[in-house]
Amino acid sequence: MKKNLKFLLITILTIIFIVLIVFVKTNDYLEIDSYIYNCLISLKNPLFTKIVTGITNFGGTFIIIILIILSIIIFRKKIYSILITANIISVVLITQVLKMLIQRPRPSVPHLVEESGFSFPSGHAMASLAFYGFLIYLIWQTNINKKAKIGITIILAILILLIGLSRIYLGVHYFTDVVAGFICSTIYLLIYIDYVKKYINNA
Repeated sequence: MKKNLKFLLITILTIIFIVLIVFVKTNDYLEIDSYIYNCLISLKNPLFTKIVTGITNFGGTFIIIILIILSIIIFRKKIYSILITANIISVVLITQVLKMLIQRPRPSVPHLVEESGFSFPSGHAMASLAFYGFLIYLIWQTNINKKAKIGITIILAILILLIGLSRIYLGVHYFTDVVAGFICSTIYLLIYIDYVKKYINNA
């Protein structure tokens, strides 16, 4: 991506993120949050809830740690191990700082899984996009078949989206929390990749 285009994209996303923060801080209730939640929860049944809970775990700490270890083994490059680990640590720290600054309470609807802490932005949305998004970038730096790259990219992109939607269905995040998480993580990832790509190219 050209530097001017990347700068423009980061600027636009940053403005949108700031607007979301303003809306969240000045409104106790956002119609879009209620609408999206009601659409998703209308699908509620025990089997679907189990499936969604399984999906949401792919954005959680335990599974991401396991996947980090597997990624390190698969890529077999020390620099990849360092960058993958630094990536997820950085985004987790950023998420916690933002949560403490904004302090949005979690939705008052029934929670189908237990969660604590503040709601905005969604940590699962941020972590999943940062982790799986960075994996997508690393995969495209390898020599594997282009069709395989495209297939893996599509699968991981769908997983990221489903993790975000799962947080709304489970009642632990608002729609705007998830959108903010994706936006903030995209900004972070664009900057992070720009910073580390010189190390990847020299690996």
